[in-house]
Amino acid sequence: MEGPMSKLSISENKHRQYGSEDDTKFIKTVVDLKQTLDPYHSGRRPGFWIRPLWQHMTPVLTSPLLFPPSNLIYSLVNLFLETTNTHLCLLHGPSFRRDVSDGIHYTSDNSVLSFSPNDPRVADRHQVGWEWFKQLRPLDSFDFASSGCLWDLQLFALMVLYMYGLSIADKCWLFAGMGIRLAQHMRIHRKRRTNKPWTPLDESLTRAWWALVTLDSYASSLSGRMRSANSDEFDTDFPALVDDEYWPGEFMADPNQPWTQPAGVVPKVTAWFLHLKLLEVYGFAQQTIYSVRRSEYWDALSTAARGHNVAVELDSALNNWVDAIPDHLRWNPHQPSEASAILYSTYYWVQSQIHRPFIVNADRSFSSIAICTNAARSCAHVLQAHHAAFHDITQASMLVAMLYSGIVLLLNAANSHYDGAVVSTPRDLEDVYKLMEMLQSQEEKWQVAGRYHDVIAEVFALLKAPKEKDSRKRKEQPDVDVDAQHLDWGALGLDDSSIDLTHNEVDNFMAWDGWSANSWEDLSDVS
Repeated sequence: MEGPMSKLSISENKHRQYGSEDDTKFIKTVVDLKQTLDPYHSGRRPGFWIRPLWQHMTPVLTSPLLFPPSNLIYSLVNLFLETTNTHLCLLHGPSFRRDVSDGIHYTSDNSVLSFSPNDPRVADRHQVGWEWFKQLRPLDSFDFASSGCLWDLQLFALMVLYMYGLSIADKCWLFAGMGIRLAQHMRIHRKRRTNKPWTPLDESLTRAWWALVTLDSYASSLSGRMRSANSDEFDTDFPALVDDEYWPGEFMADPNQPWTQPAGVVPKVTAWFLHLKLLEVYGFAQQTIYSVRRSEYWDALSTAARGHNVAVELDSALNNWVDAIPDHLRWNPHQPSEASAILYSTYYWVQSQIHRPFIVNADRSFSSIAICTNAARSCAHVLQAHHAAFHDITQASMLVAMLYSGIVLLLNAANSHYDGAVVSTPRDLEDVYKLMEMLQSQEEKWQVAGRYHDVIAEVFALLKAPKEKDSRKRKEQPDVDVDAQHLDWGALGLDDSSIDLTHNEVDNFMAWDGWSANSWEDLSDVS
């Protein structure tokens, strides 16, 4: 995997700058393997790659703001609080419902931002919510004479959540960073040094901070830009492990013991707390393994194997994280829960991200290749079990995990023709097929899911498909009995006439320095 291949352009913006952890460039490099890829780009469906006219925001002077009908507002609010908010915990459900019932959004600067995939009034499913979203002007409405408020922070986070599903996902990093900067201006990123009683507003601000940190972590990874807040730059406490209904002032709260979860009642917010702890591990990888430039002073203090040593320590941290998962959130493929599926798919994605830099060139490590591949397999199986049980995806992080699991499995298929590589199995091919099926099932709801499907399809079209390295390896894995020929690749828009990978094709592929950040390019703006 030595010389970089010649580059193909996908209408990237030449003025954008990216860091070494740019995941979108990694994906672009995968499909940029050789000039013969040209025909496969025609498989990109315009509905997922060309930004529609309605997504080009133009000034809309609407005062006061226009809102959906009341019955639809209540439906949207309930949908958001019962799905996305249960895993991000941005809004305090009871107080938010009260504010909506009181009509506070009509008399203040507060903006309701939710979208429903089941709104029958909208024909284009990708356009759901745009009628309300396009009115938002967070900078125009911001009072620069004030220090900001909770609604401002929540608005930035909600805008990021909405934009990710569309073809403007590249703007998520910008808006997440703006929210982080505003929160820092409000000093929410620092531990409070006062003995004043902790109030629901204090906890809501803390939740907004951690929601923005979560979104910033994903957005920076996917766009390859620096994080707006590294873990060593803030010391605010984690959110309280107390569910919404037990906050002070709520009907079920104990007035004598504020901020106390009743004994024997497992906090539903535990899953989000664990998610935050997991992203803290990944954040350290972003600061160290993926750093663009390391100071010469660090070189004097560290060893030549610094990167590998960091990966080993992070592996230990991940093991400790898994051991700390309570029983009710542990993954059970026979009784999957959405919370555990999100946690474990993110865990496998983080594990793969930690080891991805160490599988090429001088840093090539077969143990890292094995870890990446096994993580992709495990992640695919978690996602398949979740999808079979729920038939829906409510968290964007799961789409990201689908994309990377599929690509890692296909890359391993190409590498498997070389001695010492982790051998690909027919089950890997079936996993890729099912990942594409899941992405395809989400295309009406998530525009970005269609893009991810097309990216994997391009890689597959180039690599054709993996096969067992030899019959001896097949005998070593008697539990795998999958015939790639039975899979209906045509249903996914792929040519199933040749499901094999010749040695010459692998040789061409292996000339690609596919993990080098220097050859990555942006996928996000193709309009």
